[in-house]
Amino acid sequence: RIVLSEAAHPGAFAAEVVGAAYMGQDMVVHLTLAGSGLPLVARLPASHRLAADIERGRQVHCSWAAEHARLLVK
Repeated sequence: RIVLSEAAHPGAFAAEVVGAAYMGQDMVVHLTLAGSGLPLVARLPASHRLAADIERGRQVHCSWAAEHARLLVK
């Protein structure tokens, strides 16, 4: 449950869109986090105001609620 926004806000990470695909009512947006280059995938409803303007290279900010975080250990 990653939330994408245009504006920076406390707790949000800057990211760059590296790809996107429409999947019916949703878009799957592939991002890289600024600074670290770590990959992140977000699902965005096609009705979201950012959906029409998502394109490679677009700068966005992403955040999520603490209860939606998962840590994967290798």
